[in-house]
Amino acid sequence: MIRSCSVINRISFVNSTKNQNFDQVSFSTRLGHWVLLAASFLIFLLTMPISIWLSLKVVPEHKRLVVFRLGWMLKTKGPGIVFVLPLVDRHHLVDIRTRAFNVPPQQLLTVDGAAIEVGADVYLRIVNVQKSVTCVQDLNHSTRLLVQMALVKQLTHRALDEIEKQKAAIVNSVQVDCNKAAAGWGVEINRCELSLVKVLMGPNSKPTLPKCLSTGEERQSSLAALPAPLKQLSLALLNRKFSKGAEMGPQERSTCKEESIQKLSKPERILDLLQSVLSEDLVKAIQAVYQINIESEANAYSSLSFVLDLKNGCGNVRQGTSAMVDASLILNIEDLFRMIDGQLKPLAAYMNGQLKVFGNVKAALKLDPLLVKLRTAL
Repeated sequence: MIRSCSVINRISFVNSTKNQNFDQVSFSTRLGHWVLLAASFLIFLLTMPISIWLSLKVVPEHKRLVVFRLGWMLKTKGPGIVFVLPLVDRHHLVDIRTRAFNVPPQQLLTVDGAAIEVGADVYLRIVNVQKSVTCVQDLNHSTRLLVQMALVKQLTHRALDEIEKQKAAIVNSVQVDCNKAAAGWGVEINRCELSLVKVLMGPNSKPTLPKCLSTGEERQSSLAALPAPLKQLSLALLNRKFSKGAEMGPQERSTCKEESIQKLSKPERILDLLQSVLSEDLVKAIQAVYQINIESEANAYSSLSFVLDLKNGCGNVRQGTSAMVDASLILNIEDLFRMIDGQLKPLAAYMNGQLKVFGNVKAALKLDPLLVKLRTAL
């Protein structure tokens, strides 16, 4: 008997609480609302007891029912037995249990120039059922984009070393930022965890010498604190660098650069140069096939396209196009020479829009071994 009374108390009918905005509509609208409601109730009485089976809904403990009566939202109902008036009521069943989803790994560039790939696992629950139904169209998709943007905001303003050491603080900041925006959707993010940070490219920071080493004595004194093996290697590299600089003046260095550009001035020379540096070791290091389109401001060969196979055998390069490639690259001849010369990294060119990549972006960032060999060949 007590259980029957509790069930009856949970049944809501015509006198359910309506949205406050209903009181602000015109008299004719409200009159039409009550006429349709009365007609629906009359049909319900005439079709009993069949209609009673269509009107009673069982709502489990972990779900809630949001009912719209002639477009107006009523109060949240459940758990237990809920009455829904046929013809005029539409209902949405909402699961209020904690749900989880993952933010797919994405490639980011940190403030110190490092390229990383990182995702996140997010756990959330619905705290306001009515807002989750009326304020957002696709709750899972919207929350995933929200966390993704907050993650990008936090990671792109930090250095790689800071990201690895302060994961807990980053996760807390992402969670706080997301909860501020998601509160209007009736959602609360309970937990957020960063996936394993994958470093695609290290920071751009390079050790600099304390001063200009123009003489042998200055080089000897500056490297005196280094261990003996490292000191010998450093002296050998510095002597080689300075001996080349002494032999070549500014005019000669400019002439040398122009000669290197001339080597790339014709399509067949580019293909021959690429073919000359291909090797089995290079194929093992890269393992990708590229479609490369090179443009020129002088329109010398504005339609040069070739396929670079660094995945099979000892590698191959041929002029033409192919659909069976891992990535398609578009760049101009000047940027190509800068990449070969070491002045422009593939990642920096991609981020600046100088290198357009279609397909696998990771494959486009693995071209450094090829550029080193081309630089040596020039």
